[in-house]
Amino acid sequence: AAVYLFIYTFMNLGAWAILILLRRQDISGETVEDFNGLFFKRPIAAVLMLLFLLSLAGIPPLGGFFAKYFVFAAVIQEVLNPNGAYTSVALWLA
Repeated sequence: AAVYLFIYTFMNLGAWAILILLRRQDISGETVEDFNGLFFKRPIAAVLMLLFLLSLAGIPPLGGFFAKYFVFAAVIQEVLNPNGAYTSVALWLA
């Protein structure tokens, strides 16, 4: 869960940083149309924003995919563990 939190915090901060940077450079970003031609105006910002958003969506091989994979793998391992089933039920009832 710590890996998930770290990766998603980094991706959200990165995406918001790009939006703030673009806002300071007279690109409002209030509508999708404001981002038309962003790759030609600010190619580095456009590529970074693309990577941040794809990672937040969980597209492989980016960090968001691995964060979700580790969380789901831990949940499946917990459910398949006989002792884990009792722990899960106890946590749900608490």
